[in-house]
Amino acid sequence: MTLKVYDVAGRQVRTLLDGQLFKAGEHSVTWDGVDDAGRRCRAGVLRQVQRESGPEVNTKVTILK
Repeated sequence: MTLKVYDVAGRQVRTLLDGQLFKAGEHSVTWDGVDDAGRRCRAGVLRQVQRESGPEVNTKVTILK
């Protein structure tokens, strides 16, 4: 599974998961609000994209400060 965060312009902000395999069941991922370079993300709306074996799943993420 891959899980990545993108800004509204479509630029990749952070890779949270990249190719990890999980057993069946419920799982969670915690994001600390920083980008791949270690900088804190500004308040606003981002998009997370989850890809598995089927179609990708897009979800909005809102950062509040």
